[in-house]
Amino acid sequence: MDSSSNVTIDDLVIDNAALYESIRKSLKRDPFEHYVNGVCGLFICLLGIISNALSFSILIRRTMHLSTYVYLAGLCLSDFTACLFLIPGYILDAYPVEVPDSELPRTYVYTKLLIIAGAISTTARALSVWLCVAFTIDRWIMICRPFVGPLYCTMKNARCVTLLIYIIGMFYAIPLMFEYEVHEERSLSEILNANVNKKIYRYKLSVLGSNSIFRWTYALINALGVYVIPLIVIAIFNRKLLISIRLLEKRSAEYNAPLPTKQVDF
Repeated sequence: MDSSSNVTIDDLVIDNAALYESIRKSLKRDPFEHYVNGVCGLFICLLGIISNALSFSILIRRTMHLSTYVYLAGLCLSDFTACLFLIPGYILDAYPVEVPDSELPRTYVYTKLLIIAGAISTTARALSVWLCVAFTIDRWIMICRPFVGPLYCTMKNARCVTLLIYIIGMFYAIPLMFEYEVHEERSLSEILNANVNKKIYRYKLSVLGSNSIFRWTYALINALGVYVIPLIVIAIFNRKLLISIRLLEKRSAEYNAPLPTKQVDF
């Protein structure tokens, strides 16, 4: 070493405490995610859980004898499930922004819970879309095909359709639960364990999730089955329903039109 330099070998030694504090500061969380995803997201989920639970309790009463209420009850249940299983992820974002990411409760069990909860909430949102499709078709049959409406738009058929949608949703959710796997950040854990006896876990794509065939298949099914096809069906049947309602209003106005006044001969 150059004798003219004032740097000694002791100056090159990295203090573990200083290194830990430097890494800790670098893991500060984004305030935007804290307030939007954490605080607002958690509030909206809690509000959705309460409102959907109250609506579901009303819609399943025995006084509700229309098939419409069956679909609405199923929709409340799916929305309730989506809000409930979104909470674990929002809880991490809702922690005070001063708490660094490394000190969040990212345990193995909680990370596994995030994977399962994410799959269930994603499936519940897809179920809500298809329940809206079933509800739209049910209303179209009842209003636009009044002679066959009482035959098809029954509570029994509505329960069967709702149950079928939920069963298909279960098959949709199973692959999603294996799309990610729990992963320990060993390098970061080893550095932080110098002062804190804690392991840090996150989730990453599994072998199945990394498979290109699986990802393209899932992307295609998700795009067509959750967005494109349901929205097109809803738009078409709502348009038909709107046209039929306007036609009924026009005919009703014609039937109730005042009679022409009698012409007086002079």
